[in-house]
Amino acid sequence: MNTRFSRLLHRPLALLFTLLIITPAAFATPPTPGTTSKAAPSAAPKAAPKPVEATAAEPVLYDRQQDTLSIQTKDHALSDILLRVSRQTGMEVRMDPKVERKVTMTLKAQPIERSLDRLLAQLSVLKQFKTEGKGKNQKDILVSITVLPEGQRDASSAQRLMSSDAELAYRAGVMSQYDKRAGVRSDIRNDQMVDRWKAREKTLTAKEKARYDKLKADMDKRTAAQEKERAEQKAEHDARETARAERKKKEIPGYAEQAAKKKDPALVEKARLEFAQPESDPVIGE
Repeated sequence: MNTRFSRLLHRPLALLFTLLIITPAAFATPPTPGTTSKAAPSAAPKAAPKPVEATAAEPVLYDRQQDTLSIQTKDHALSDILLRVSRQTGMEVRMDPKVERKVTMTLKAQPIERSLDRLLAQLSVLKQFKTEGKGKNQKDILVSITVLPEGQRDASSAQRLMSSDAELAYRAGVMSQYDKRAGVRSDIRNDQMVDRWKAREKTLTAKEKARYDKLKADMDKRTAAQEKERAEQKAEHDARETARAERKKKEIPGYAEQAAKKKDPALVEKARLEFAQPESDPVIGE
């Protein structure tokens, strides 16, 4: 009797306990089909462009778009390093022979002025700037440096690391290629070396300007001849490929349908011009 009574007494309590457990689950909002309870991952931040760095094979490397300079040298002559800087940046560099020394250093890509300050620490460096642009677009461009012994300010003993004739010839070759490619290559229009040279070009003497214009015209003709030769070679190649494709259409069943799915050659060539890496600068002997 007591046992039966105790069962009846505890049964409502058991039912109530069960309802307390089941009810929250019954009224919970069901998950939307195709979704999970995990929080959506936040969008990954865009990776910053990796700066170009110098290597043992290329001890001095200038990024013409970012205007940064990196150096990795071991027992290189300072004059050799500065000559490379002059070639790559479009800057005029003068140096007193008394400061010649061997340099061993590793310098990650940094703004060009900061890099030069690190390279030429404990030396006197005279810097020349030229202001370009107007209003918000106005900027000061470092166009020339003169390296002297520490504490010296007299620059009469400094010598150009690139002779005037050699640099005019070199810049004519670089600018000829730039002018040809800048019309179809948006990624090389922001070129700090070109901006620096254009600023310096305004300071050329009449004799230097005449020589540069002649060299540039000669390089333009050479560039045009090279482009024409490439176009002729491409036309011959395209003709051979077209003839080959026509033979395959006749000999291979279903080839015509597959060929129709390929990309338009004109679009492929446009993409190549837009995104391919620029050719290396010409090397013209001094």
